[in-house]
Amino acid sequence: MDNIKCQTSSSLPRRNRPKQVLPKIYKFSELLNQPEEVIRANATSSIYIDDFELLQANFPFFQKLVDLGKYTDFYSEDYECLKYVEENLHDYTNITLSLIDDMKNRDRSYIDTFGFEKTTLEIPIAYTLWNPILQDNQQLTQYVYKGTLKPCITNNFANISLENLKRIKEIILRLSEKYQGLSDLEKTILISNYLQ
Repeated sequence: MDNIKCQTSSSLPRRNRPKQVLPKIYKFSELLNQPEEVIRANATSSIYIDDFELLQANFPFFQKLVDLGKYTDFYSEDYECLKYVEENLHDYTNITLSLIDDMKNRDRSYIDTFGFEKTTLEIPIAYTLWNPILQDNQQLTQYVYKGTLKPCITNNFANISLENLKRIKEIILRLSEKYQGLSDLEKTILISNYLQ
């Protein structure tokens, strides 16, 4: 068995796929140091809010970015940061606030998806397990692509109906009760086998 080698045929044509170019994600702290003409010229749709205190201290600047009309997607790992934006933003044309999954298994019941009326809140699907009141057609991220500090670009979000959210939550809670004695590794294997 050890002597078997895998050979590739050089006669097979290679696919020339265009390299996927991910949009530039600017950190809010980086934009603060840029002249206005640079900000206007390089405006893309996405900003990662990397410092809540910096945002609070410079909110008029943040409002100016929104007023440009080019920045529409804002990301943060801090729910309080996104809540602050929702409460203080006075012009909110087509703004999406996305909560980045910190991949920690902890209580998320503090998240109030109904408190976002000016903007659209997008949350990780795992966070809904902690939410006692589910919202119909909530925008949910499937997973996080950590390389760009934002939800995966190819599948940014999915609208999941309240009925389906309740079913997902019910199944997960039932499984967690049934297999609560398992280690994290055993749970991972169980989920992997189920998905495959």
